[in-house]
Amino acid sequence: MKTGAVMEEEIIFQKTISYLLARVTTAYKTVLERHMGLIGLHAGQVFLLLELWTEDGLRQVDLARRLSLAAPTVSKMIKGLVEINLVEIEREDGDGRSTRVYLTDQGHEMRDDVNAQWLELETNYLADLNETERLILPELLTKLRKAYTGAADAEEDQRWPSGRSRSIRESMTDTSAAPGRAGLSARAKICSSSSAGFERMSSMTIWD
Repeated sequence: MKTGAVMEEEIIFQKTISYLLARVTTAYKTVLERHMGLIGLHAGQVFLLLELWTEDGLRQVDLARRLSLAAPTVSKMIKGLVEINLVEIEREDGDGRSTRVYLTDQGHEMRDDVNAQWLELETNYLADLNETERLILPELLTKLRKAYTGAADAEEDQRWPSGRSRSIRESMTDTSAAPGRAGLSARAKICSSSSAGFERMSSMTIWD
């Protein structure tokens, strides 16, 4: 039996937010991996593509910084995307050590497939949330992300400026974004208010 200092109350780990968040993250990773596997991608590759759909031609070092990943991990992800002809690498003039990553035509087209799978995630797994919960969830996840990473909201806003490529959330609710996918736009109404929450959750953990 411990003596001296007053013994702290024993934690019931399974009832803590940290435990639940870890379990949700693991479950989300499994589901995301399964959905992206249907279109020939790994979960981590999707987040790299998200960055290029926002700003094509990023340097590998910039991708590593934006994804909060080590350079070797990003290099491995890029290599996998090159092998399936979704991106291509070009060396910068005057600096053979610096390379930029560009989407191929197939890489641009892959966005429609990712949109569809992402919408399935939102529709199937957030359907039990009511409207209030869908509005609150993105704010809660944003606060958690800031607490864990120190990333301010302003940094996130700068990465999705107006005038650039639209985010998945925007394109899901735009019927002109994917011709022939009218059914998707209808289902998007179910979860459009909560899709930002999934983007925040996704940005907290990236997998290669």
